[in-house]
Amino acid sequence: MAVTRFFSCVGVTHRPCVLIALGFCLGIVLERFIPVPVWGWPAILSAVFIGALVPYWRRKSFGILLACACVCAGAAALRSYTALADNHISRFIGLPAGGELMLKCRVVSEVENKQTARQVRVKFTAEAMELTAGGVSRRVCGRVLVTVFRAAEVAEGSELLLSGNLRAPSSFGGRGRLSYTETLSSQKIRAAFNVKKRGLCKTLNNRGVFFLPAWGRFCRWWLNEVYARYLSPGEAGLMQGLITGERSGITEHVKEIFLRSGTSHILAVSGMNVAMVAYGIFFVLSLLPVPRTVRMLAAVVLTAWYAYVAGSSSPVVRSAVMSSVFLLSYVLEREQETLNTLAIAVLAIVVVNPTQLFDVGFQLSFIGVLSLILISPLIVGLFPEGKQARFWNEYLGVSIAAFLGTTGIVAYYFGTITPVSLLANIPAVPLVALITALGAILLIFSGIPFFASVVAVALKTALNLFVGILYLFTLIPGGFFYLDMIPSLWQALMYYFLLLSLIWFTHHKVRIHPVWAIGL
Repeated sequence: MAVTRFFSCVGVTHRPCVLIALGFCLGIVLERFIPVPVWGWPAILSAVFIGALVPYWRRKSFGILLACACVCAGAAALRSYTALADNHISRFIGLPAGGELMLKCRVVSEVENKQTARQVRVKFTAEAMELTAGGVSRRVCGRVLVTVFRAAEVAEGSELLLSGNLRAPSSFGGRGRLSYTETLSSQKIRAAFNVKKRGLCKTLNNRGVFFLPAWGRFCRWWLNEVYARYLSPGEAGLMQGLITGERSGITEHVKEIFLRSGTSHILAVSGMNVAMVAYGIFFVLSLLPVPRTVRMLAAVVLTAWYAYVAGSSSPVVRSAVMSSVFLLSYVLEREQETLNTLAIAVLAIVVVNPTQLFDVGFQLSFIGVLSLILISPLIVGLFPEGKQARFWNEYLGVSIAAFLGTTGIVAYYFGTITPVSLLANIPAVPLVALITALGAILLIFSGIPFFASVVAVALKTALNLFVGILYLFTLIPGGFFYLDMIPSLWQALMYYFLLLSLIWFTHHKVRIHPVWAIGL
């Protein structure tokens, strides 16, 4: 009863996860920008708990205690995730070696081989084990980004002995606020180790990887190989980016087209891909004599597996979690609530990695979906009933909602605004759905060359039509422009404050002067 009373007083009786997610994320933000001593959060929580024993606060104590507990948990999660051990390898950056550094490590990521005009680079992430400097060896820990500036036989799971230099990760400059260093830090990589052309790169042993990661790597390789076999390099690169999240094969001029048309979000494996995978699995199983509950559970498991194969980025994990909750709500015969589901997806990511809260991909993914939930219904009412109204509500309304919701983030991080995306997203969404469907059919018939070739022709046509249409949108004057001054954090927050104010006024049917509405 206490839980119900508290949630009802704040208007989220059927959305408890929303409050928990907000409190947890608030704790992460406070820990990031206003760090307190180690004993600070436990002391605050203890004070609230003691205050809950006072008769006057007893009725409201549970809600306050729960909110404070969530904030404390978020702060503790970020502090624990970013804490460094005393023997962390990043603490030895700049160590006067008196000679060459030797590093013993174990490869924990896929090995990337890059061929440039001048040299071959082998790049991977490794778990540091032992560092030798000046004849003195010490046990170390922590992840390190290793780059070998020559061809080398390196396999995931193998233990290596390397010689080279240890340094801090490079921070590449450029327009906007994206930081390569912060991206590596979110992956717990705080140091880089370079092996020169004549440096040592010796394999000590190869223990391999566990079954599930190895099988996931194989599935990812097979998907990419099928597209590379039936499509041209440029088409295969774009298809791999849409299906498996592998963007290295996408040419620069195609990336520029997506950027200028405001459709770069399409290159991220996200909701549409996961939804189509879940629907496809459910449809295939529906043709078999399988109970409905089993079909839904199988769709949940295989959707989670696809999210892992596609790289487990924030958008695809968010989509997989939301799809799973949606399917499980039918299995458990419970009402499905969109905001509650979105909050569960937030918690599923930030509990595992709290630094994802500050990742631009995470923010674009969740704020984009949130804007669809909050803004799209408001736009639907602008058009009268009818077939044409349904078209505008479903396509233009969604495009406007996504544009309004993500503009602040895009302007803050990239210093760009793309008004043309309001129009470009209308044909882009159905075309991506068609391309995804054709890509899935190509995978199914990949073992039958004749049928696969026919599907490949249709897929080639759809891909080239898709890029061609987006290119035409980039030719519209004023459709894409750089801001003279990149907005500050406070300006971006003010934008979202005004946007939320307008949403609140509209939802509560508060009449405001047209001039104020335009200002908001």
